[in-house]
Amino acid sequence: MKTVVEWKNKKIEVSSRYVGYDTPPFGGNKRSHFKVSIAVSGKGGDRIFRSDFWQRDKKMRAQDLREALECFCSDAIGGDMSVEDFRDEFGYDDIDRLFKVHNACKDCFENFRHLGLDPYELSNWLREKYDI
Repeated sequence: MKTVVEWKNKKIEVSSRYVGYDTPPFGGNKRSHFKVSIAVSGKGGDRIFRSDFWQRDKKMRAQDLREALECFCSDAIGGDMSVEDFRDEFGYDDIDRLFKVHNACKDCFENFRHLGLDPYELSNWLREKYDI
């Protein structure tokens, strides 16, 4: 499945590939596991970011992909926080888990920067435009 979002003169293509049914690394119940790719076409060529995404349904629709993109924006925003603010915001007690998750969010923030996307602005726009 794939969908295209046009934002600020950029073409953002979000696609997914189902890889199985398993437990996410952040815990909880088993869910459908997808590999999601976010490709941005624009000045300077195409750039791609890939990550894992879990949801309840085995099939992703266009709205699910937009929601996945917004979820990655939220992760990136968390990665822009200090580790102390991140802990306070999300309530991590386990220090090892805190650093593992915060570092993953920091990587996501760097990926957004590499793609030339502002996760704050994109998140707000997606929420307004697609009622996420």
